[in-house]
Amino acid sequence: MIQSDAATGKAADLLAGVQKALGVTPNMTKAMANARCAQGLPRLLRRPDRRRAARLHPREHRAA
Repeated sequence: MIQSDAATGKAADLLAGVQKALGVTPNMTKAMANARCAQGLPRLLRRPDRRRAARLHPREHRAA
C-alpha cells in the first residue's frame, strides 16, 4: 500500500485526484495506486453524475 506522501509520478497524481474528488483516500486506492487500470479513476470521480449515482437516497439509507 502506497501512502500519499511517499507516492511519486502517476501514483501520486492518482492519489491526489482521488483525495480531491472524495475528500479521503480509500485504502483500496492506495493499494491499487501503481496499477494501470486505476489511472482513470480521478477522471471518473470528477463526473458529478457518477458520484450522484453512487449515493443512496435517504429512504434507502433508512431501509439499509
